[in-house]
Amino acid sequence: MEYEDDSLILLNGKITRTAPGIFFFKQDPGLSAALEFSVLQRTARPGLNTRRFHRYTGMAQNQKNTIEIMRRYVEETMDRPGSHGIDHVLRVVHLCEMIGKEEHADLDVLIPAALFHDIARSVEEKEGIPHEIAGADHAERYLRSIGYDEDRIPAISHAIRSHRFSTGCEPETPEAKILSDADKLDAMGAVGIARTFIRAGEHRGEIRDGVDHIHTKLLHLGGLMYTGTAGKIACDRHAFLSLFLETLDREAALPESRRREP
Repeated sequence: MEYEDDSLILLNGKITRTAPGIFFFKQDPGLSAALEFSVLQRTARPGLNTRRFHRYTGMAQNQKNTIEIMRRYVEETMDRPGSHGIDHVLRVVHLCEMIGKEEHADLDVLIPAALFHDIARSVEEKEGIPHEIAGADHAERYLRSIGYDEDRIPAISHAIRSHRFSTGCEPETPEAKILSDADKLDAMGAVGIARTFIRAGEHRGEIRDGVDHIHTKLLHLGGLMYTGTAGKIACDRHAFLSLFLETLDREAALPESRRREP
């Protein structure tokens, strides 16, 4: 099969691109087949490549490969650094996997929700639409486009919509509660401290702004966990937050005459 100027001929619209190098047949969404291509050789004609496709059957039912496709898509779509960037998302995914196994959750709901939970942060910043709402809508569209299990999509959407504890939308399913817990856990401990000061820098803040955030928000997260597994992890991370504040207070101490009023 030949491709001119490195662009894929999409077989009269029967194949759709979902991530770099990943394609899905549109004829059979229930058993979409992912296609991975690799360059075999250069043809005699300039600008043409010959590529071989390797078919993975039953991709909609193969969690490992499907999740990898989603991960690539999310990484490509977000493409942003900062306190809510792709690194944060992948840490939340890891926490969800760990907690989900302990709590016997449906990982086919939980992991997609974790991957998409912050995908619309830029939409919130630019348009003012809450990222949990825009993100849930985005996830629904994407999951249907790849033929994901329709019965699980509402639960994935709910988990994304309810993960932000400050909105008052209460998570009602085990998977939604675990995502909310994992998102809060990533705001605690050493990682939470690092993210706090990244965010302070994003907003041209100072050290005391980060410290205030730890006092007013992060120190309260441990008591907001829904699952026992997350609660145990939160205890260690809360202790580290407290130790950090004590150490910082000691190292940053100034004589009374040189202290600034808050």
